[in-house]
Amino acid sequence: MLPPQPIYFPPSKGRYTTTPDLLPITTDFGNGVLDSCLFQLDENTPAFLKNKKHALATHPERHFLREGFDAHTERAVCVLIAERLNTEWPAQFPDADALAAQSFSELCLLFPEDIAIVRRTAERGDWNAALHICAPSHWPPEEKIGKGYAATHEPVPGIERQKAAAPSIVQLFVTRGPFVRFTWGISFDNRLNQHPALEKSPFDPSNLWLRIERQTLFPIPDADAALFAIRLHLYPINGLDTERRTLLSKALDSMSEDARSYKGIAGHFDRIQSVLQ
Repeated sequence: MLPPQPIYFPPSKGRYTTTPDLLPITTDFGNGVLDSCLFQLDENTPAFLKNKKHALATHPERHFLREGFDAHTERAVCVLIAERLNTEWPAQFPDADALAAQSFSELCLLFPEDIAIVRRTAERGDWNAALHICAPSHWPPEEKIGKGYAATHEPVPGIERQKAAAPSIVQLFVTRGPFVRFTWGISFDNRLNQHPALEKSPFDPSNLWLRIERQTLFPIPDADAALFAIRLHLYPINGLDTERRTLLSKALDSMSEDARSYKGIAGHFDRIQSVLQ
């Protein structure tokens, strides 16, 4: 039996920020062993696997992309994934060697996380070499494949310093860690796949969700690459206690107008705030 969904609340400081805020993956957030796992298998795992199969069956060109993902890098990625699955979930994945013999795309269907692989070479710099993304938060993976860190994050307001420091940030990703960080936003439904080509749900004050991405970064130094995993967690706004509603309201207030537009809430901001009161 899989454990319940872990609980995270990145707006806990009452402000919105775009800084990396990288923490060691061993950081304790109160969820036991799940906090240090790359792959968080929990009660919602079946829904994630179903979503992956549907996304790949209907629009593979949006959700699984490769560019310069050579055999050496794929092998190193598969070994890392196999070792972590075997270490973290030995009852479900007892044979690491058999896992590592599978392809990257096959392995990605075994766990909830979306995966991006960043490569780096002296000639090209860094780029997104493989994207297996089936639960994007309003961004199109097909427009990010082959792009470097700075270009990938170009649309994000308030991230200018990170883009300027992109080489140093990528150096950190591929040589140190593993790290964990979080991003968050407000969603008008609990649909996992929020690709921008799909119709967005209308605003409904009774159906608002805190959409949190737990992002983990694992270095693959032998391939001069990094594995970037995104695990989505959704919590109903009407299920938050008074303290968290207040902190979320303050964090939303601290967003710039550009950030509110980027997050898709600018036109409904006052109504969202009224729900949180």
